[in-house]
Amino acid sequence: MLPLKLLKKQPLALVQCLKRSNSLKDLQQCVPAAIEASCHEAHDDHGTIGVATSYWKQHHQHEGVLQPAESIEHIIAHVIGKEDCRERCVDDIQLEKLQVLCDNRLKKAPLEYITGEGDESRDVKSIRLSQTIFIPESQTEVLVDLLLKHIAQSCSSVCGVLEIGCGVGAVSVSLVKSCDCGIKVVAIDTNLVACELTRHNAQKLGIDPTKLAVLHATLQDDGVIEVQQNLPGDDESTIDFESEQFDFIVSNPPCTPYSQLADWRKENKNIRDAGEDGLRVVRAILLNASTHLKVHGVLLLEIFAAQTKLVESIIEENYASQFKLNHVYVDLKSDKEILEIINRPE
Repeated sequence: MLPLKLLKKQPLALVQCLKRSNSLKDLQQCVPAAIEASCHEAHDDHGTIGVATSYWKQHHQHEGVLQPAESIEHIIAHVIGKEDCRERCVDDIQLEKLQVLCDNRLKKAPLEYITGEGDESRDVKSIRLSQTIFIPESQTEVLVDLLLKHIAQSCSSVCGVLEIGCGVGAVSVSLVKSCDCGIKVVAIDTNLVACELTRHNAQKLGIDPTKLAVLHATLQDDGVIEVQQNLPGDDESTIDFESEQFDFIVSNPPCTPYSQLADWRKENKNIRDAGEDGLRVVRAILLNASTHLKVHGVLLLEIFAAQTKLVESIIEENYASQFKLNHVYVDLKSDKEILEIINRPE
């Protein structure tokens, strides 16, 4: 059961419950985890996972944390390194770590940042994260599925894929892991930490290094990709971006208008800044694709649904003879959409 020494870290809540309770039954209804822990202190020095889950779930519900049960189960599994073990006991060190992580969650920090792990589908189960990098979102699987569909229909013996802004590598790593066809993915990011995490996650999941090149590179506003440096210990990942062409280009770029950056308190605002209308990076991607996307190639862009019409206008005004907005994939669970843009022959 939950030990008294942990309950003492939340003394005010316990005192208030005692003041308002006229009987043991009332107290049990008020803070079941607390009274249960108190009654069993003599028999259990540390407490079971089930009681810890109950205690923190109630606390997170009271503070309005989204998905309190899922959050606590994820945090506890991270702390003890196991799942489905509600009858296990936790030791002092684990209790202290649990306290710190749960307190951070109470401050509404994203769960992925608290544990440093993502929960991706397919074989990518434990993508390592960082607070300076985008959290992989639910649309990641959709992007990968679309790429796999197009790759399966491609006539190329080896499909070349460029991911602009790879983040922690969720798309690129999952794509290589899931693809049975010939494929060569080039993943770039302007953030060196993102590149290092992508390579770390690829190595962790046993990705063939000949199928995935990770480069610390920046997409300039004029559409030119400028390589900053090779990753430490990597002298072979060199791509000639002046002449290289790709069958597919994919990106989940920063697309938050500058005026809305205040809404992103828990993530690094610099990674979301995309200019006044949120499409500064999208314009650069379109410029790059106009030169480096093969004929009949596919560009997949993930943007906010409210920006789709504006992107369509940009294409009509600047690339009407080259690009065709072939399809818009709507995600009913979010405010994002995925644009499928085809490079038509002239």
